[in-house]
Amino acid sequence: GLGYRVVQIDDGWQVAYGDWQPNEKFPAGLEGVARELKQLGHTTGVWTAPLLVSESSRLAVEAPDDWFVRDPTTLARAIDPRHVVFGPMQVLDGRNQQVQAHLTALFKDLRGQGIDYFKIDFLYAGAYAGTTALREAVRAIREGIGEDAYLLGCGAPLLPMVGLVDGCRIGPDTATPVYDFELGRPKPNVFGEEVLAVARDVGFRQHFAPCFQLDADVALVGGNLSLEQGRQLATLAALSGGPFFASDDLDGLDPDRQALLANEAVLALVGGPAATPDWAPAETGKPPAVWRRADGVVALFNWSDEPTEVEAGLEGPTRARDLW
Repeated sequence: GLGYRVVQIDDGWQVAYGDWQPNEKFPAGLEGVARELKQLGHTTGVWTAPLLVSESSRLAVEAPDDWFVRDPTTLARAIDPRHVVFGPMQVLDGRNQQVQAHLTALFKDLRGQGIDYFKIDFLYAGAYAGTTALREAVRAIREGIGEDAYLLGCGAPLLPMVGLVDGCRIGPDTATPVYDFELGRPKPNVFGEEVLAVARDVGFRQHFAPCFQLDADVALVGGNLSLEQGRQLATLAALSGGPFFASDDLDGLDPDRQALLANEAVLALVGGPAATPDWAPAETGKPPAVWRRADGVVALFNWSDEPTEVEAGLEGPTRARDLW
């Protein structure tokens, strides 16, 4: 009843980067999960990194050499220097028509299994062969899923995504997962001014709002965040104009933090027009304190650790209520 409708299956469901079939964690396959979620009234989403191919994958062994981006110095298959945590990753070349056909068939099959929401990540790698190659790859994916499925681009140069995706990440991950040995699992952590960085990303990229929905990343409220920081992130995600995803371990959250993800008045703002910050000269270098939406919603932020008085000019007689 809170408005959450999409359940996204994230990284870890696949056999390997490049071999986008469900592993042993999903004995009924994606189709079984999608069927169960549909019965509950939910849309099933899935995460992929479609242009990266693990050296240990079957695709890396079986695909022709000309499917892959080449290192201009050695002429061997290029290895992505950024995403190295799971071993060497090769890169598909979107200029190759066989690669385009492979991507279209792969995503058509995923759509046929009941997936209606697609998050495609680490797209920057596709631009190693040029932005035209990246666009051709994403266009092939769009052809596979159809115009009525939701396509969220992530880790991409933004301008090449215009006209191809429904939404796009406009900044890095909200937090960094750090393994907690007491819990026995990763726990989200923010370092320094990462919450302020999310606000800057949303504010600085408002000019893309007419092109695609702006995704500020997940609304985290747990980890090492203060309650106030969690409220700030939830507010930014709700006002960004893009999707609102929760990624915390919900059972492990205190009730006051769970409430940040269950505020019906705030969740009702999701998917509306993107809020625009009141840019004004500031000596602090912090994001603006006042953000506005075209429908009259105004958000006030205090980015300091001390109580602060914030003024927001309003036109004409106004009735206001605090959604928090």
